[in-house]
Amino acid sequence: MELKDGTLLQGGKYRIVHKLGQGGFGISYLALQSGLNRKVAIKEFFILKQTQRLADGRNIVNPTPEAQDFFSTFLKKFIKEARTVARLEHPGIIPIHDIFSENGTAYYVMEYIEGGSLQDAVICRKKPFAEDEAIGIIRKVAVALDYVHSQNVLHLDLKPDNIMMRPSGEPVLIDFGISKHYDKAGRQTTNTLGGYTPGFSPIEQYDANAMGTFSPAVDVYSLGATLFYLLTGELPPEPMALMQKGFPGMGNRVSGHTVTLLKKAMSVQPENRMQTMAGFLELPAEESSPAAVADPVREPVADDRMTYPRALIERLAESKEYKEAYRMCLANISRGFDVDYSESKSVELMEIIKRGKPKDIMFEVLLVAFCALVGITLFILYILISK
Repeated sequence: MELKDGTLLQGGKYRIVHKLGQGGFGISYLALQSGLNRKVAIKEFFILKQTQRLADGRNIVNPTPEAQDFFSTFLKKFIKEARTVARLEHPGIIPIHDIFSENGTAYYVMEYIEGGSLQDAVICRKKPFAEDEAIGIIRKVAVALDYVHSQNVLHLDLKPDNIMMRPSGEPVLIDFGISKHYDKAGRQTTNTLGGYTPGFSPIEQYDANAMGTFSPAVDVYSLGATLFYLLTGELPPEPMALMQKGFPGMGNRVSGHTVTLLKKAMSVQPENRMQTMAGFLELPAEESSPAAVADPVREPVADDRMTYPRALIERLAESKEYKEAYRMCLANISRGFDVDYSESKSVELMEIIKRGKPKDIMFEVLLVAFCALVGITLFILYILISK
């Protein structure tokens, strides 16, 4: 599937040493740039489970005209995003040296960082980072992200795997594969494929159509989740868990100031979150000793105005958490405003709200609740009987 070791690109300018890794839309290689005799990293656009390599071991093909159209569309976006990132000049962002088309696809060439990722560092040390050490890393990443945001770009895939650590200990942001660029009015100018990483993505990224306007709060959440991971060594809770159980306790080894910042950064509702990197930039270089009073085990974050995205309800249903999914549906309907629930009944409810007929609202709510209860009950009985 990948290019063979020793493959030459650009007429011998680059020689593939070996494959570094592969994701859903690309293969990364370690390569040698012959003219400068230096190691570089090269990313090849390649769609997993669709794109195929021909017998020559170089050129690629897509199996159907529809697949080729899909490939061509996102190949253009791949090239455009690479050019966008190439314009980001900052020591905390991976430099892109070159971009070219070959073998029926496109490649971009980056600096190769000898050190591993932040994720590798967490695994190797087998214990959480000390608070001052974790804060030192996060502050530097926040500086880089603050610059990225100043250029109207969102990273959208921030996690320990996408933060490389130089041998000097300096963090470097990589993999802008699903990043988006926005104009001065905050409107999206690129349309890359969306995606989310459990534990590190905020709730709005679970909706592929929710990133149409510029919102640094998305990256704020992911950076907060990354700090949580460094301090605990545990995967951060998903938004669903935060809504159900509240922010997890962190014991007394983390200062109260940092815990407060984490809760603010990882607020489920975007409007309740920090909107810039300022909170991370204001973290002291060395935290004072942890607060004398331990952080409460749980602190609920949901409030009476919270609505539940359809994607979250669907995931619960797929996991057979029928009771919780049903509760969220009823909660959305009963609140009546900002309903993220696609059934026709909720649309009717919104129309009733606009017309200002509270009696009709209550009747509709009770009717929908009754019908939903009957439907869910029959469905659960069917599941139990089928077992």
